Amino acid sequence: MINFEDIDYKRFDDESEDDYVLRICSLKETKHLYWDEIAQIINKTLDQNYTESRYRKMYSAYTKGKADAVKEEEIPEVSEYMQQKIELQKERIKISDERVQTNAYIRQLAREETIKEIASKCAQEMNSKKLLETQKNERKTREKDVEI
Repeated sequence: MINFEDIDYKRFDDESEDDYVLRICSLKETKHLYWDEIAQIINKTLDQNYTESRYRKMYSAYTKGKADAVKEEEIPEVSEYMQQKIELQKERIKISDERVQTNAYIRQLAREETIKEIASKCAQEMNSKKLLETQKNERKTREKDVEI
């Protein structure tokens, strides 16, 4: 026999019908109620005439929706993981770009050194040829001076 005067079965002043139905359905396990008894309690309090099937299905849909909502709340953790993964990938790319720029700078320095070395070598060759020509010219002038 159901004690309709039980304080747990009373509807609160600020409680909507849906909230009341869900609260009473959630008492099923703690109060060891059957769905028929739950239907009697809700129907008497809300002055309705539904079978236990309506309340059982409603509560089942609510618990499934609640479970799905909990799963969706877990997604932000995955999202946090993805954010960390993205941050790490961005750092990796930054380091890679920095390495590319450093290598480009070193390559440019090496090219400049190569050009300087080539220019220096050419200058030395040209200078040594001019000296030889100058020495030949000096010999010729000395020889002319000697002849005179």
